[in-house]
Amino acid sequence: MLVLLISLRSTICFEDTSPLIFFTTYKTQPEPIYPDYVSTTLSGHAFQSFVRSSIDCKSTFYIIALQPGLHAEDLKHDAMPSMKMSLNKAEEKLVIPYGYGGMDLDDVMEYIVEKCNADRILIDAQSGSYPLLDGSGKKVLYVQFPPLKGPIMERWDLLKHHDVFLHYLLSSFPYGSEYTMIYVSTPGLTMAQHRDISTDMPPVVPLKYNPKQSKGLFSKYEFFSEGVYMIWMVLLILFPILVIALMAISSIKISYGAFELKKDVIKKNK
Repeated sequence: MLVLLISLRSTICFEDTSPLIFFTTYKTQPEPIYPDYVSTTLSGHAFQSFVRSSIDCKSTFYIIALQPGLHAEDLKHDAMPSMKMSLNKAEEKLVIPYGYGGMDLDDVMEYIVEKCNADRILIDAQSGSYPLLDGSGKKVLYVQFPPLKGPIMERWDLLKHHDVFLHYLLSSFPYGSEYTMIYVSTPGLTMAQHRDISTDMPPVVPLKYNPKQSKGLFSKYEFFSEGVYMIWMVLLILFPILVIALMAISSIKISYGAFELKKDVIKKNK
């Protein structure tokens, strides 16, 4: 019962959250901000600010991959072997299993394009094809995968397929090319048509979080952070143990006659 209660509380607190992943194949600065960092929760706005501050234009390719419907539980299994391998090799990374709140991907793309004078390229993940990518100039690649739906095994099969596609995309880069990966997911997105990039390129579809969409519990209460939540979880586990221990101690009965010598024994000793 206690385990079920804890699982229910965890589900409620982390509902409407989704993973946020950022990593690079090189060190962005001598003292990296997050050389190998994994946090529990972070707002989309804070993650977006971190991404913008980490753009130094040293990467030849910037990949922005969107996987709607991804959950933190999906990261704990072998549904994304290529992504895990890339994360293990990354020089710097930031992994947020439970991201929440608003994030404007179009703003991130525009920032990279303007700062690094990069070209924007839309990758059609559904067709399974992508253009020939060379190392001439900076490029921002936007990849949107179909949402994950259905039973968990179907979700993982689809996620593995997307992971393989992303692996082949990264493998198509010229040898030795540095790249930055921005891999995000969200349960609530609104889609809007973006202005044409060029006359011979299809428009990129920017995606934004819906500010009216319900967010996780941590985003609703200012003084209820993941740290406070973990403290309550520990107390919830320890309190029943303490009650059981006190009940066990109080149930111990010792006969006072055990400490009294019988009268005949006393007389005999006399």
